[in-house]
Amino acid sequence: MLQNVAPGNDRHQGLNQQGLNNQGAERAQMIFDEIDEGDYRIFALAAPAPQRDGYVAGVVVKRRNVGLEDASIAYREDSLAGGKRWPSPVTARRFATAMAREMIRQEPHRMAR
Repeated sequence: MLQNVAPGNDRHQGLNQQGLNNQGAERAQMIFDEIDEGDYRIFALAAPAPQRDGYVAGVVVKRRNVGLEDASIAYREDSLAGGKRWPSPVTARRFATAMAREMIRQEPHRMAR
């Protein structure tokens, strides 16, 4: 999922599947936030829902104690909450962030080693 995302500072707008980055085509783009949480970096994703209105939340959690190239994925879910549609990318990313933080704090045994 992250291979189609353009780098930036805090928030990122990725390229759509055709490799286009048009401002008018924002609806077709995946958007994500990066948040540091302890020894992990959370990538909270919002992707357009397939064939429906709204956005689907996804998350990738990586360990921060290794180099960027070697960063291991501790957890990944492309469609949180069973693919529930969120009305905006902001709400989808907020949900993804909350779920990742909850897992890091309350269920560390679910994180890949």
